[in-house]
Amino acid sequence: IEFFASKSDYQCVTYDNRGCGRSSAPLFPYYTTSQMAKDALALIDHLQWKQCHVVGISMGGMIALEFALLAPKRILSLTLLATHAGGLSGQAPFSGINHILQSMLLRDENAVIENVMAMLYIYIWSFYDYHIERFRKRIHPSLSGLIGHIAAVVRHYISYADLLKIRYSPFECLIMVGTEDRLN
Repeated sequence: IEFFASKSDYQCVTYDNRGCGRSSAPLFPYYTTSQMAKDALALIDHLQWKQCHVVGISMGGMIALEFALLAPKRILSLTLLATHAGGLSGQAPFSGINHILQSMLLRDENAVIENVMAMLYIYIWSFYDYHIERFRKRIHPSLSGLIGHIAAVVRHYISYADLLKIRYSPFECLIMVGTEDRLN
């Protein structure tokens, strides 16, 4: 992000999805990835961007898939990282679900950070120093926001027919996932 933000010929935006960061986190109605894709489109419209490159990681990739179906002509390229199309084959492995549930119950900040790092990285020391301060400075998610995101991820589903629409869209698409990914 910093690289593109430093270039005068690029504009770059990241934002808080509903339920996290500084966004409101009502419990009802439950969030959906298609609803969050509409939020992203509203942001792009507000910025008056005709087209953009879309990058989504994890749940952001699920939202990006929905965005690609919602507004394919607005996309210059689509990059999906550590994500899935949903359905039974897209459910997180038990170890990932277990880490998420543990994080919701832990009260000690260091224990939460170690649990999240163990979920995201095979070896807890990988990237630990890089991410430790980011985790400490983040805005802690509310319980209603976490529940909303879990509900959105669990209910997320892109059909095979819709995946084919994305595949044959006029924009380039790059998909990357790690072989040891604990969430996808």
